[in-house]
Amino acid sequence: MKNNMVQCNYIKTLEVLQMSDKISLFFDMDGVLADFYSDPNYLNRMREKGYFANLKPLPMVNTVAELSLRFNVFDIYVLSACVEPVEQCMQEKHEWLDKYLSTVPKENRILIEAGKNKFDYVPKGIEMPILFDDYSKNIEQWEERGGYAFKIKNNINLRGNKDYRAILDRPSAADIMTAVMKILI
Repeated sequence: MKNNMVQCNYIKTLEVLQMSDKISLFFDMDGVLADFYSDPNYLNRMREKGYFANLKPLPMVNTVAELSLRFNVFDIYVLSACVEPVEQCMQEKHEWLDKYLSTVPKENRILIEAGKNKFDYVPKGIEMPILFDDYSKNIEQWEERGGYAFKIKNNINLRGNKDYRAILDRPSAADIMTAVMKILI
């Protein structure tokens, strides 16, 4: 009950702001939406045929689906890096998204070659892109370019002492809305 009331208050606040464009949220796949790290041999196996297509979904998939279905204020993107062989990896990631997150339209799926700066692939005209990622380098590059980023906690990514503005651990739709509202207000 409380979460629904919080969500309604945030939606009303967003509507009052009368934003001309939707808020663009970018979600990484591996380690955020898909369970990339539970296999101890993931570094050796990730180039095998079928590896990405067969990853298990993480709870964040439900959160992203809820954001895209229930709240008309967000434009949801998936922005994910693809390893060699890139074409195979891209195809498998599209298959995975078709299966687990079909609410994200194909034109909002941005699959890029590994090692590239994700911010370079933000579609033109998006003024305040917000990234949810588990990889520190992606977060740092995103923020250096003027975007907002939130680190998503998983089982391997909190090594070191870097102080990030926000670390989210299995966030709900209400948690994401709260984080986004703190940026806007």
